[in-house]
Amino acid sequence: MSVVAVLALCVGAAMAKDPKPPNALRVISYNIMVGFRVNGETRRKLDPARLKLAKQWIAAKDPDVVALQELNGITEDQLATIAHAWGHAYIKICTGASNYKVGITSKTPLSEIRVHEERDKDRPFLHGLLATRTSGVGFVVLHHNPFATASRLKEQKHILNEVDNLKKTGGYVIVLGDFNSRSKLDMPEDVSSDTRVMDNYMASGLVDVTASKGKQGFGKRGSIMTNVHKTGKNIAIYRYDFILATPSLAAKCIDAKVVNDDPDTDKISDHYPVIADFDLPKTE
Repeated sequence: MSVVAVLALCVGAAMAKDPKPPNALRVISYNIMVGFRVNGETRRKLDPARLKLAKQWIAAKDPDVVALQELNGITEDQLATIAHAWGHAYIKICTGASNYKVGITSKTPLSEIRVHEERDKDRPFLHGLLATRTSGVGFVVLHHNPFATASRLKEQKHILNEVDNLKKTGGYVIVLGDFNSRSKLDMPEDVSSDTRVMDNYMASGLVDVTASKGKQGFGKRGSIMTNVHKTGKNIAIYRYDFILATPSLAAKCIDAKVVNDDPDTDKISDHYPVIADFDLPKTE
């Protein structure tokens, strides 16, 4: 067997990990690190290798919905072209004042779209907020303020209002993205950290499906940092990336995980993606 053939088999094997269960609704949340730019300083030059690998990796997972954070420098037309690689024709980006935009792509049409882009006392979202419905589920895509818990708590009040709005019109809701917050579910009891943001989400009734349904043990769910900066090892100590679901939908979760065991996700971003499968009939 040729070297090329061996390499192809290796790539195929890596991409075949986490096969999608039959008839499952598969959801991915991914912070893609400054819009696939080369680094966070210039944010100008696109890194084609990272973009190409991301498109291949996501396509191989065959997701129904993908939530993205840090869509720096990417327009809706550009995202439409990128998402075509994984078979998604429906997209929306929050194009507010922040460069670190959030967005969503889906196999099925988006409805009930609400985009919060302004930064004021009534809409205090540093990186915007996107709420919509697709595949029979309400989605709230967020990227919480990275600088202060108090700012995240202000954002959270409005996020939970969006959850309530979606519950009123359809029931199932998923909240996902980069929360820039830690959870007690990932910490030993003797470790002290500010977990108020995640505590509030849990108190609202939302369920952390990675912790409740996933097979990764305590301390194995870190989503940052990867080895994208080529330090020689990943240091995925903290989990900032979550998929939360309303209880009736969480009960239908088949599995959920932070994909921090795949060499490809060490090269795409400084965050590992989160993936969740739900036993849910498909709707158009």
